[in-house]
Amino acid sequence: MTIVWEDVSNNDYLNSAFSNENTITVIWEPQLIDNAKSRKCVISSSSDWYELSMSDSFVPKYRYAKAPNDPIAEILTLKKYYANATSQDKQRAIQLLANQSSISQITTAYDTASNCRLIVDGFKRSLGIIDKINNGQQFRPVSILECYVSSIPQMFSSEFAHIIKK
Repeated sequence: MTIVWEDVSNNDYLNSAFSNENTITVIWEPQLIDNAKSRKCVISSSSDWYELSMSDSFVPKYRYAKAPNDPIAEILTLKKYYANATSQDKQRAIQLLANQSSISQITTAYDTASNCRLIVDGFKRSLGIIDKINNGQQFRPVSILECYVSSIPQMFSSEFAHIIKK
C-alpha cells in the first residue's frame, strides 16, 4: 500500500508545534522558511511504518548522552535509539502510546536535499510503535505531520548539523 500524503497549511504545522500537546522540543527557528510546505498522512500498520522509513528517522537523542552543541556528538536514528533504550524507557513509551487521551501524532521535519527525516515531536510515541512492531503487535493509527523543503537544516540547524555530517 502506498502512503497518501495530504497537503496541509503551514499554519497547521505551526499551530501544532506551539500547542500544549505537540510542542516541538528541539532547537529550531519557530517559523517556516518561505518555500517550506507541510503535509500529513496516517499510518496504521508496520508496512506503512517501513514505507516511510520511520525507523531510519533521526531523533533528538545523542550517543553517550552528549549534548547537541557538542561538535563530536553523534545523533541517533530511532532504530539505534531503540536498540540502546532501557526497558523503563520502552515501558513508558508503550504507556504513552496506550493512553487514549494522548494525541496520536508524530511531528517531523524532512530535508528533501538529503532525504533525511528528523522526528521533532513524538519520538517517545515512535519508540512505543517500534517496540510494538518488533513484538508483532498492532498499534493504533498515528498521524505524521511534516514540514519539508531542501532548506530544513536552516530551520533545525542544531540537529541537522549532526545529520548532515553522517
